[in-house]
Amino acid sequence: MNTNETDLASFIAKSAKPYDPNSDEYNRSSFAAPIKAGKNTAIYNAHSYHTKVPPLGIVPYIEHYTSPGDLVLDPFCGSGMTGIAALMTGRNIVLNDLSPAAAHITYNYCTPVDVTALKREFERIQIAVQEEFAWLYGTICDQCGGPATIQYTLWSDIFECGRCGFNMVLWETAFDQDSQSLAAQFTCPSCGKEWRKAQLRRSGVCPVRTGYECRGKCKPKRKEHPPTQQELQLIKDIEQKSVPYWYPRTPLIQTQRCISAVLSTFETYRPLTSFIPSATCGRWQDFGTK
Repeated sequence: MNTNETDLASFIAKSAKPYDPNSDEYNRSSFAAPIKAGKNTAIYNAHSYHTKVPPLGIVPYIEHYTSPGDLVLDPFCGSGMTGIAALMTGRNIVLNDLSPAAAHITYNYCTPVDVTALKREFERIQIAVQEEFAWLYGTICDQCGGPATIQYTLWSDIFECGRCGFNMVLWETAFDQDSQSLAAQFTCPSCGKEWRKAQLRRSGVCPVRTGYECRGKCKPKRKEHPPTQQELQLIKDIEQKSVPYWYPRTPLIQTQRCISAVLSTFETYRPLTSFIPSATCGRWQDFGTK
């Protein structure tokens, strides 16, 4: 939780006691056991974060080194997965991170909510943005011909051949589908000259694969195909539009780990528009960042 020093001291006093080497016995052998935890749980997928570890992969360590009711500290908590693992096993937690984004994600991951109210609000927003999302992410299922939702679009770099000027799509020219790896050397399909990527000038990008989910009864629901003409036209239509909503344009603080940028410089229309839909964008201005 967000707290001041007085609240934190009070919480620690209620949740733990200082270690006394004369009376306390703590003896744990090193943890040495295989751990397998998937990244496909509802909790894990609720919010993305780099270097994220599934809570179920942390639980065995907490259960081995601590007892129920103990206090667990994670001073570099990231998205709060250690906190979730601790709460799942009946421990108390103190979580901290210098990143405001990490602290925000952690707080919302580890703070109890009214599940019924949360579900009701999610359904309200889902209905409010349904028409806009259907246009932004709508496509057709190859199997049944019914409506489907785009889950991702894979883009490939394009490089200009240094000999003949042919624009080579890296995905088609250098990517090995079997090994799922990029070849160190590849051949220009126009003139036959061999190249390394570092020798060439990048001339652009293009979509090469679309991952989608059928909204009908197809199994499996998730499929992938080369971009259709309809999808390519949709991308063109999207690129010609301007974002109709207000969003923060304040430059980010420049540090050694964060380059100066604004939200609009690294978000395209599709994710930016879906990130701040009409049902919720008005609340952004409540934070006083406009």
